[in-house]
Amino acid sequence: MAWLEEVDPIYRNGAVVLMLSFMVYLGAKMILRRFYKKLLEEDKWYFTKRMVMNSVYGFIVLMVLMTFSGQLQGFYTTLGLAGAGITFALREVIVSFAGWPIASSSPLLCTITRPTSILCGMKFKCPFALGVMWSW
Repeated sequence: MAWLEEVDPIYRNGAVVLMLSFMVYLGAKMILRRFYKKLLEEDKWYFTKRMVMNSVYGFIVLMVLMTFSGQLQGFYTTLGLAGAGITFALREVIVSFAGWPIASSSPLLCTITRPTSILCGMKFKCPFALGVMWSW
């Protein structure tokens, strides 16, 4: 076992996490297989399978993050910079998407931007012109 002491701790921790993840995944699969018939009769197979497997995946991700949290300082910085870059690149799309519900709920904007909409031909008061009735 002297060779095990010479191995870099990152690789040793990675091997332990990989083996534990594999054991947890196989254990969940075996438990699901054992209760397959009972869950199939009650029509809960799909829901239970999704819940169990998503919980297993979340546990594996948490285990990896907790194991390698000391070596991830650069990862968090990279993730933050990537998120800021994506937000900057998609700023117009984000603003358009955020303004879409407001624009679609306003009758004036709907009739101006989509003159063939259902509101076409209806009379309504323009909130910007006092007492002026608009007809489209």
